Amino acid sequence: MIKKTVCFSGYRPEKFSFIMKKGVEEYLALEKRIEETIIQAVDDGYDTFLCGMAMGFDLVAGSIVVALKESWADFANLNLVAVLPFEGHGFVGDPWHILHQMVLGQASQTVTLSSTHHPEAYHDRNRYMVERSSRLICYYNGKKGGTDQTVKYAKVKGVEIVNVF
Repeated sequence: MIKKTVCFSGYRPEKFSFIMKKGVEEYLALEKRIEETIIQAVDDGYDTFLCGMAMGFDLVAGSIVVALKESWADFANLNLVAVLPFEGHGFVGDPWHILHQMVLGQASQTVTLSSTHHPEAYHDRNRYMVERSSRLICYYNGKKGGTDQTVKYAKVKGVEIVNVF
């Protein structure tokens, strides 16, 4: 499974230099880069995509996998795995909640790593995804945080890194 599995990691909306919203030119360009990178992964033989379900990059990437599955017969057999750090993970009351629910509802599988939120929940989720992947598609510009840790861990584990920054 690892040979055919990609995971996603990138920033939450507030870490981007632009507003992550349809109609914003930079956002549309990011969506296009992510889509092209996912299509390239499929062309390279990947068929499973692990989405950490975080606001921002993760959910945008996950939603693109969903859109490709729905609109292209060649992508109908892709597996999207929603990797939740803990039960009840979501963003009720936030605009990202709608996208979270859509990606979660369209996922081929859902993995929940903990029954409760705890300080290491997101770190555990990121390690879980890297350890089960051979490629990481990320948006990384050097800022500290979860994506930084994930990219560094992927390097240690020998996971190929494709940065769409």
